[in-house]
Parts: sequence; C-alpha cells; structure tokens
Amino acid sequence: MAQFNPDKPTLYSSRICLFAQRAVIALTEAGIDYEDVFVDIYDKPDWYSQISPQGLVPTVRLPGGKALTESQFIVYYAADINEKLYPKTPVERYDTRQLMDYIDKKMLPNYSKIMVGPVEEVVAVREDMQIRIRELNEKLLEINPDGVYIHGDSLTIADIYLLPLIQRYYIGVRKHGLPALDETGLERFVKWKKTLFELPSFKKSFDSEDVIWTALSSHK
Repeated sequence: MAQFNPDKPTLYSSRICLFAQRAVIALTEAGIDYEDVFVDIYDKPDWYSQISPQGLVPTVRLPGGKALTESQFIVYYAADINEKLYPKTPVERYDTRQLMDYIDKKMLPNYSKIMVGPVEEVVAVREDMQIRIRELNEKLLEINPDGVYIHGDSLTIADIYLLPLIQRYYIGVRKHGLPALDETGLERFVKWKKTLFELPSFKKSFDSEDVIWTALSSHK
C-alpha cells in the first residue's frame, strides 16, 4: 500500500540523490510542513508506482492526490508557496533562468561522470569541472559581486538549484584522490560555497558525503 500523509504534502526522496536534495532544501526554506518518505532509488517498492508511475524521485504528493515531479518544478512550487525564494526583480529572475540553463547544459553532465563514470575519464572530467567553477565565479560576479548568496543577501531558487551539484563536484574529486579544485582567484564562488555548505536545510538533505559516495559508486 502506498505510504502518504492525507493531511499535508508527502515528499518521496532519497538521501543520496542530488535532485531529491533540491526538493528537501526548497520545501524546508519555503516553510512547508511536509511528511518524509525515503525511497531506495535502486530498489523502489512496488507501491511506489501508485505515487509516480514513472518511478521518479523526488516526487511530492499533495493532500488532494496530485503528484509533483522533477526537482526543478518542485523548487518552483516551493517558491510559489513562499515568494521570498524568488529573486526580487525581473532582471534577477532573467539571470536566474540563464544560470539554471547553464547548470543543466554545462555543469550537470559532469555529475554522473565524476561519481559513477569510468576511472580513466575522471581526470578529464576534473579539468572540465575546474573550467566550470571558474565560469561560475564570473557569472556570480556579474549577477551580484558583493553578495553572499547568488542574488545578494537572500537565498533564492538559484542557490537551491546549484548547491547539491557543487557538493557532488567536491565529493567526486576528493574520493577519486584527484588534486583539489583550484579556488585561487575564485573569492566570490568560495564565499558562496562556504556559506551554503553551512545552510541547515542543506545539511538536513543528506546523511553524509561518505554515504553518498558509497551508494553511488557501488552502482556503476
């Protein structure tokens, strides 16, 4: 029988999935009271097809029965509930959409490669990741050179979308024993990373980096 709370949103997530982390952070930062149900992404229970016929994680089941899927849209849903998560101006929202597109097209492909890709490819992947964080630093300087978060002093959907992916970059490099990513001259990015890595909702979204690495690397 499918597990859900009939009185509040139920989030079906995983402690090792970066997409699920986005959902946890977004719902938490929006102040949404929700029920947690953890799903083994490698061995989903039979009842989960009643919640998400496609087997997607994360999924949010609303009390009325509607299922919300895809981390990007769940993040938008959370921001629609609490608009503090949206950038304040039309220009900032434009910058956010462009940045999220860059993350999906240029940064996300490195995720699976550094975590579960062939060992012989990880050195080249690390070099591309170095390029991406330098480009990211430039983008952050263009959007808001002095802020802590991407858009200044307030956490937005842009931060939530990027944060778990950056965590995977650093896990992969460290666990493969590769040279650390060079942060020289990347002060804007480093300030952002240090601040966001201490965010309580981020820490809530996973058990430990060792658990993430062990689970993902064992399913290559």
